[in-house]
Amino acid sequence: MKFRDWDKNLKYRLYMEFTNGFLYWMFFPYMTRFFTSYYGELATGILLLGLKTFEAVAVLMGGYLADRYGRKKMMQIASVLRILTFIFYMICFFPLLPELPLFAVFAYATTGLFSAFYNSASRAMVADLVAPADRPAVFSTFYVIANITIVVGPLIGGVLFFEYPFFIMLSAFIISIIMYLVITTQFHETVHHQVQKLLLKDVPGWFTTLHKQFAGYMTIYRDRIFGLFAVAWILLSITASQFGSMLSIYADSKISIFGFAVDKYSIIIAINGIMISLFGILLQRLMIRLRFSNKTIFAIGAGAYSASMLLFGVDSSMLFLALGMIVLTFGEIILVAPNSTFIVEIAPENQRAQYLAAADFPNTCARIIAPLFITFVGVIGFRLSFVILAIFSAIAAFIFWHMFHLYALRKAKLHLEKNI
Repeated sequence: MKFRDWDKNLKYRLYMEFTNGFLYWMFFPYMTRFFTSYYGELATGILLLGLKTFEAVAVLMGGYLADRYGRKKMMQIASVLRILTFIFYMICFFPLLPELPLFAVFAYATTGLFSAFYNSASRAMVADLVAPADRPAVFSTFYVIANITIVVGPLIGGVLFFEYPFFIMLSAFIISIIMYLVITTQFHETVHHQVQKLLLKDVPGWFTTLHKQFAGYMTIYRDRIFGLFAVAWILLSITASQFGSMLSIYADSKISIFGFAVDKYSIIIAINGIMISLFGILLQRLMIRLRFSNKTIFAIGAGAYSASMLLFGVDSSMLFLALGMIVLTFGEIILVAPNSTFIVEIAPENQRAQYLAAADFPNTCARIIAPLFITFVGVIGFRLSFVILAIFSAIAAFIFWHMFHLYALRKAKLHLEKNI
């Protein structure tokens, strides 16, 4: 599907994907450091735990609301929340007033709501407008754009955010208003009126929806293979989630590049984005060419996560930060494809969608638990915290290895039963 054949909604959404990602990565990764400077590691960890729990509930509600009220409507509501976010941030960083961190907390919460509502509706809009055969190509285009913003946003934010936070928020506020106007005037609703009327009749209330989702997850987790996968993936995701929380505080210093004082954290985020953009597909093809089994890939990936934490823990110099991020990104890349394919492989044919949805739940759990490590830093320090994370990933590697052993026994048993 060529770009000129894309629906107008998709073309505008691609531009907005870049803008949203650019704005997000310019300031959001540094908010953990901002909160820590005011509240300390202990309180910040507890604060972010509460905010991430709130965001997780909003994510579960996002799809329900997009089905019930339409994609465009929810994207408009999300855009209003984004405008409100930057109003709170501008109050917090207004030059003529002392900094008001409480408004930054409100802004952080509304950012979570925006992401939950906007992402659910915008992804559903792509599914509405693109044929199944063309969806991988379209989503991969959005994925490339997202990784470009991961490279560019933090590098600029690392230079400007700590010097001119108010002006960054003012610029983002103006851009957010423009984006709201674009959605309102240029987008069309992708859920047809008759279909939406049926959805309004058939979609249950929000509490029933949440209850059904959790009940469905619990049924799937009774599958021992999937249950082991979920435990291992939670441990890995807790480790990976430190990328946006504990590492932001740990890499809190600057180095000079071409006369500019650049934040170390910005550089390691850029390394992650560059590696995914340049080597993501290459590494995945290499794993296929070498004919590595999923069992081997999962063990290597988890081992890479563990090694990266140990490298980070050695020293906060740019050398060890860069080496740690390279190893971590390697593990992230090689695990992307096997993660989805393995879930599809173990799921019964009539439950594949439910298994894939349940596979996202460990990520949600990890995002809630991960901020606690900021609290741990205040008690046990960075080095021991990184060691604990390395142990988590090593345990995940052993669980994956055992899980595939059990899966091989299950397949052998089913094969025997078919031949009897």
